[in-house]
Amino acid sequence: MIKIRETNEKDNADLIELERKCPMGTSLVLGHDSSPDYFVRSKAFKDWHILVATENKKIVGSAACSIKKSYVGGKPFQTGYEYGFLVAPQHRRKGIATQLQKHIEYIALQKNVDLLYLNVIEKNVPSINLFSKIGFDLGRSNVSSA
Repeated sequence: MIKIRETNEKDNADLIELERKCPMGTSLVLGHDSSPDYFVRSKAFKDWHILVATENKKIVGSAACSIKKSYVGGKPFQTGYEYGFLVAPQHRRKGIATQLQKHIEYIALQKNVDLLYLNVIEKNVPSINLFSKIGFDLGRSNVSSA
């Protein structure tokens, strides 16, 4: 059974290992290495959340979001920037990313977020399919951070 929880510093090594197993893209493959501190990317934001999906207490997926004020068309919005979606290869196509997304949306509701956004590499077909399926507009945006 998959459980979703907020991460903690004790998860650092497991998250770095998961990240190594999950390069982004299909034909253009990008790897990301945030060792020795998996949390360094998130610490750049004031209000951030990293979630992990666990099965039998082992981390099998992760997703993150930061909450900040951004401007769309010159108007301020409370936005949630999503990043760091990872699901271990042997656990894909089980709905884990969708469960992580639902938890991020719950956080966004609690934080009065008006808009969620993320960046997906053009050739990352699995991510494109996931976010398209759950209703994200895959067009280019006009979002700038405060």
